[in-house]
Amino acid sequence: MSQNSTELTLEQDIKSGTQMGSLSFGSKHVPIIGFTISLLASILAGILIGILLLLSSLFFYIYFIQPLIAAFFVGLLVEFAIKKSKMRHTQLALILGLLAGLILYGTYRYGDFINYQRTVASDFRAHSQNFTDAEFSKSLNERLIELTGSGGFVGYLQLEAQKGLTYSLSFRGRDTGETLHTSAFFAYLYWVLEFAIVLMLPAYMSYEQSKKAFCVDENKWLELARIAYVAQDKMETFLEAVKRQDFESAVQLVQAEEQPVQISIGICNQAAQEAMLKIVLIDKKKTNTILEPSIIPGQFARDIMKKASVSS
Repeated sequence: MSQNSTELTLEQDIKSGTQMGSLSFGSKHVPIIGFTISLLASILAGILIGILLLLSSLFFYIYFIQPLIAAFFVGLLVEFAIKKSKMRHTQLALILGLLAGLILYGTYRYGDFINYQRTVASDFRAHSQNFTDAEFSKSLNERLIELTGSGGFVGYLQLEAQKGLTYSLSFRGRDTGETLHTSAFFAYLYWVLEFAIVLMLPAYMSYEQSKKAFCVDENKWLELARIAYVAQDKMETFLEAVKRQDFESAVQLVQAEEQPVQISIGICNQAAQEAMLKIVLIDKKKTNTILEPSIIPGQFARDIMKKASVSS
């Protein structure tokens, strides 16, 4: 059994919303206050990050990278709101992530349209002062319809697609002065991919947060802490003992002295029937997860903590 391929899943029968003693993974209960806080946070996060993405795009725009970063940060904000509000309804958390991503992208794209209108209006004023805002809007709308067949925001998007994506060529970090343009098809294709990134990443992050282990009686998320270590040459033996539920043999391999194999434990209280175990290997400053957080008996967790404290 190789280190990288070692995977144990001790929670195969756990489904979202299933309680195991004092531990719960997800919930069908909807806390009104928690949901309201998470909803408002999702809306505000989408607007805020959308504006920041728009402002940064006015100076430079790196395809895929900037929307990915924006999606990640809006996901972090929604994830944080769900954690603080203890909103554990997995389906609603998924919807909140999708909503935040949708608002982010809508704010960015419509903000870009507003900036386009302001730029064109400035050009108009440079040549003529004799027009009102209403006349300008009507004239711009008519021009968009003439060029694309659609007016307003939709017409603007079609006009941008006709221009295609634009990027500059560089050689060894120096701009060559050459600019390439793609066709409208690739512009639409990129927008679809960009939209998918902005939509799915926050949804995934919020969903993952909502289904994490939760201590029901204590009304708090389960936190894992590094408790003990196992010598690297004993790691496979330890994992095999855990897999066949020979917890007594596994405990004998635990020690308090720092080793490359780190054991983290999460337990709601000292009387809990279930706990969580995570194992990582620190190899040349690189962290490899050997065992994802998995359910173990509470007594096994207490025995590990006791052995580590006695050995220290």
